[in-house]
Amino acid sequence: MNKDKIIFKNLILGSFFASFSAALGGSTFVFTRLIVDDLDPFTLSFVRYGLTGLILFLLSISVFLKTKFIREDKIPLAILGLAMITIFPNFMATGLEHTTAARAGLLYATMPLCTILIAFFFNIEKITINKCVAVFIAVLGVSFCLSESVSNNFSQTLKGDFLMMIGVIAASCFSVFFRQVSK
Repeated sequence: MNKDKIIFKNLILGSFFASFSAALGGSTFVFTRLIVDDLDPFTLSFVRYGLTGLILFLLSISVFLKTKFIREDKIPLAILGLAMITIFPNFMATGLEHTTAARAGLLYATMPLCTILIAFFFNIEKITINKCVAVFIAVLGVSFCLSESVSNNFSQTLKGDFLMMIGVIAASCFSVFFRQVSK
């Protein structure tokens, strides 16, 4: 295969997997929104993430037991784990009690924006003109979509949006700082 075909193949595969990931993530909000009224958010988060974490831990216990953690990394890793496995899912589920799945999905889609901004503010990543323009356009797009009129109880919807953003920021912090701690 020549270089152009390889690049094209990688572009198509990358686009497919990014789209598939977005579809899975979006469906998560729809299904969570459907059952969040029947379960409290903390039980829902425990069932989703706690059991998944337990299953993954059991599948990888031999690797986990062989891994030696640097003493200085234990507290930052625990904080990052808390952000991703506790703060993110609980705020997401609690936010979905008060907002729609569509609004939650839009807010979740801002995670790359939050990630790049956090990385920039902590001097982990440089921000370029292209990135600034992309972030600006994305923020405008999400703002436009979220500015639609909300028919029922705007304060509850706003509360749900705020809780969702806390979860998104927690997940973004995990994405930014995990690479720094795990080096």
